[in-house]
Amino acid sequence: MLKALSRLRLSTNRSVDSRKEELRFLFFFGQNTLPLGDIEKDTPHDRFRALRLHQTDTATPDVKIERLTADDLSTGNVLIANEFSSLNYKDALAVTGKGKIIRHFPMIPGIDAAGVVLESDDPQFHPGEHVILTGHGVGETHTGGMSEQVRVPGSYLVKTPHALDSRQAMQFGTGGLTGMLCVIALLDSGVKPADGPIAVSGAGGGVGGIAT
Repeated sequence: MLKALSRLRLSTNRSVDSRKEELRFLFFFGQNTLPLGDIEKDTPHDRFRALRLHQTDTATPDVKIERLTADDLSTGNVLIANEFSSLNYKDALAVTGKGKIIRHFPMIPGIDAAGVVLESDDPQFHPGEHVILTGHGVGETHTGGMSEQVRVPGSYLVKTPHALDSRQAMQFGTGGLTGMLCVIALLDSGVKPADGPIAVSGAGGGVGGIAT
């Protein structure tokens, strides 16, 4: 995945300082969990940083770190101060243009996120609550988790279990959720140790690593 990220085409028409900022942001990807909420403490509440992809005349998108407002986010009734987002294989495909992940541009990638509710018109969620986001086309058709703020419909969210904080939730991330569903499927099918070995496809990846 890091090999794929190393092929990112950062904007060449930006200043040296701006490109350094992009590289600093991307450095966190190497830690698998992106600590968005800690990047810059003094960013005004109504403006925040996000990694945004812009369409080019090639398959590789133009990758920029931009200062945005909530008007740049997709619609939703819950606004989140994003603390962490995990880096998934699908995200690497999106930012390198190796897969047809992004459905329209510009787009903020990142298929999951965990953070704290800032504003909510959903009665199920209230400001100050910790929540987890995954799936629902986030990072593909709906602006995603590689942003300091995320806005989604409340139906996309679940409350973070008390046993986890946002970082721990994203250490499992979408891969952990999918791995859990795989294990549950095995249990539901009645597979037992006495039945012998089983094969796990993609055992070296995020899902397979957790499932095994």
